[in-house]
Order: sequence, then structure tokens, then C-alpha cells
Amino acid sequence: MIDKNSIPIPENTIGFTSYRASLSIKQYLLKQFKENGFDITVEQFGVMIRIFKNDGLSQNQIAEKSFKQGPNITRIIDDLAEKGLVYRKQDHCDRRKYLLFLSESGVDCINNLLKIVIESYENFRIGISQEEMATAVNVLNKIYHNISSKEDEVCI
Repeated sequence: MIDKNSIPIPENTIGFTSYRASLSIKQYLLKQFKENGFDITVEQFGVMIRIFKNDGLSQNQIAEKSFKQGPNITRIIDDLAEKGLVYRKQDHCDRRKYLLFLSESGVDCINNLLKIVIESYENFRIGISQEEMATAVNVLNKIYHNISSKEDEVCI
């Protein structure tokens, strides 16, 4: 039988703590977007920034980079297209595939959102050194890669 005193309190675990931090960042950014007049979700921002950095990505490429399922990416892109922020263009090499681009208003929007995100990240980092931030990111990436490699082993 497991000694219940040896079980860590959830608030002291990396999983709970990283989830709580991620959720609070997401909620804070969403609030900042809304307060600045942008009807954009954090997920939509994530898709837009990927398109902004790499014009002409396919929907599948965005799904892979965003760790989102195809139907969720389709919904996000449809919403962004309806708002006039992104548009699809048929791939001339594969007519079954569409490539994604930001519209002019999408570029304006992402530039404004980036200012909000940069300012918000400065607020998140108060009292946290550059070294501490780099260590935290490094540890979380190692955990991700450890889990990903285990999943790959199971799938083989």
C-alpha cells in the first residue's frame, strides 16, 4: 500500500504547476486582447503568428506546429478567414492542398497583438531572471522530449 504522506501535493508537481502557469498566461493574454479591442483567442493568435513567420504554410503544417487536431485547426482558420485576417490559396503543386496567408488586415492585427504579447511577457517575467526563464523552458522541453520519445517507442 502506498503511504499517502509520500504522495506530493498537486500544487507542488511540475504537471500541475506548468498547467496552472499556462492557463493563467492564456487567460491574461485573452483579457489583454479584449481590453485592447481585439476579438482574437490565444489559439487564433498562435495560428496567425505561425502564418506571419512562414507565409504559405498548409493547414496540416500549422496543425503539426500547433499540436492541434485537424478539425480544431480548420475551425480556427475558418474563424480567422471569416474575420478577414487570413486567406487560403490553392497550392499550384497539389491542387488538393491550400496554403495560408495573412491578409493586410491580418498583418496589421498581428503587429498590434505582438506589441500586447511582448508587453504582457515583460509583466510575466517580473522578478524572474533571464537565466531562470531559460532554465524553466529547458526543463519543460526536456520533459516534453522524454515523453515524446516514450510515445514513439510505444508506437513502434
